Formats: sequence, structure tokens, C-alpha cells
Amino acid sequence: MKSSQDIAFDTSDVISAVQYNDIYYIQYKTVEAAKEAVEIFEQYPSVVFAETDKFSHLDAMPMDSAEFASPLIGKDGYTHLSWGITQTGLDIFADYVSEKSTGTVDIAVVDSGVYTSHPLLQGYISNEQYDLVDNDAWANDEYGHGTFVTGIIVDAMKKLNFSIIPIRIGDENGNFSAYSVYYAISQAVATGADVINLSLSLGIGIWDYESIHDAIDDAIASNVVVVVTAGNKNNSTSTRCPAHLDAPIVVSGIDKNGEKYVDGNWGASVDITGPGVGVKSCAIPADSSTGYGVADGTS
Repeated sequence: MKSSQDIAFDTSDVISAVQYNDIYYIQYKTVEAAKEAVEIFEQYPSVVFAETDKFSHLDAMPMDSAEFASPLIGKDGYTHLSWGITQTGLDIFADYVSEKSTGTVDIAVVDSGVYTSHPLLQGYISNEQYDLVDNDAWANDEYGHGTFVTGIIVDAMKKLNFSIIPIRIGDENGNFSAYSVYYAISQAVATGADVINLSLSLGIGIWDYESIHDAIDDAIASNVVVVVTAGNKNNSTSTRCPAHLDAPIVVSGIDKNGEKYVDGNWGASVDITGPGVGVKSCAIPADSSTGYGVADGTS
């Protein structure tokens, strides 16, 4: 719940209550009590929105892969993992940017954390980390999705000055809550991130995740670039949050022939497509004996 003023409420059915800025996160003893509280809070004049929390799941893990099928030497002089770097010209763009700017970009990856010991990621991971699952400052990846996404970013930007800020919201099974997305975005902005990557989505049903809308709007108002995945349901982005929003940059996927990734979502909110089939990136030890894997998806 978001309220422009401090509010008092009945705590008889409350297990815990946490206030972060103007957001209240209240855990109730039963689902029925939570739903009833939402209906009551919506009547408060100072309440901007009230909603029940929901859970979702990050994409599946990559398949095991040999370290390099063949050398992919880019125009930037680096060897790249994925075909997409050279085929889409990201290597040329990185080379161009490196000649024009020496600035540093801080990228918050809101995901399942990162495997910081991976050799490809050395020197790119910030000491500023947040684990919203274990509530500590070491965002260790126990699921693999965040490491794979981080590897893609590093693979594309090797020639540039940047730092990855891992913010872990996905547990060892890839599960995460809507509230954790809100909190992670707010934390990324407070930390000073220049870019926030959200390779995740929640299904829109009777809820619309106003907390996530609010956090993304605040981030963009703070001049932070927010990038989100279109999702992998072969459906309209209007069915997925935050891909249904116009404010962030929404990314879908294509294969090597420039054809739509078969399971990639589509819709008016999609801004750009990127490599989404047979993408090679970093994997955690539990998923790969080589440290690398191949996966499909709009993440």
C-alpha cells in the first residue's frame, strides 16, 4: 500500500508491518484478511493504491554448452560468446561509444543474483549488492537466471566502462514477489543506478501491480533508463507486467535469421528486438560443467 500520509490500521490480524518511505508492506494471517484490508485501505483519502502481493517465476535455466563453438571476434577486438553481438553490430557500437566517452555506467540487474566467481564477470560486479531474499549484502545466485542475464550484458559491453549492481529477488527456485520488484527498483534508484534491467514478468489478471508502475515511473523521473523483457508466452505484452507499460524500454527476441522468437511476446509496447534464440552466456556451476550455457528467451 502507498499512502501520502502516515496511517493507523487494525493490527489484530497482522503478522508484521514494514514501512519504506511511503510504502507499507503488511503481512496478514490469512488471505481473506489481506483482501479485506485492501478494500478498507482503498477508502482512505491518503492512499494512492493498495494491492495484495503476488508471486511469479523467472525463466528456465540455460542448457549446458561448450565454452566456445567457434571464435567470434568482434570489431571491438574482443572474443564474444553470443552470435548476437557481432550480427547485430553491438561490437561496432561499443567501439564507437568507447571513442566518444570514458564515462562509467552503473547497471542494476534485478534478478536471481549473480555468480561473482565466474571468470568472465571478474572486474564487472559492483561491491554494492543487495539480497532481498536472504536480506544481506551478498547477492549470490542459486538459480542461474541472473548470472545468465549479467553475462549477456558483459559480453556486449566489454570495451566500455560499466559496473553491474546485482539485486537479488529470485530464490533458489526462481520465485519472486511483486513487492520485491518494487523494493528492488526503489533500491536501485537510491543507490544511483543509471540503468535498471528487469528480465522478469508477472501475469496480469484481476491485478495491475500499481506498485511496480509507481516504482518504474519514479525511476524514469530520476533519469534512470529502465529496460524490461517482453516475456515468453507468445502472447500480447498487454497480458504481462511490466512489459505492458509504455514508459520503459520493452525488448522482444529474434533468431539468427531476424525472425521472431517463437515464444516471444508481441504488442504495441515493444520498442526493440534483440537476439533471443541460441544465446550463449554464463551459467552457475549447478547448471553447467563448462561455466557456460545456451538459452532462448526475451530476457
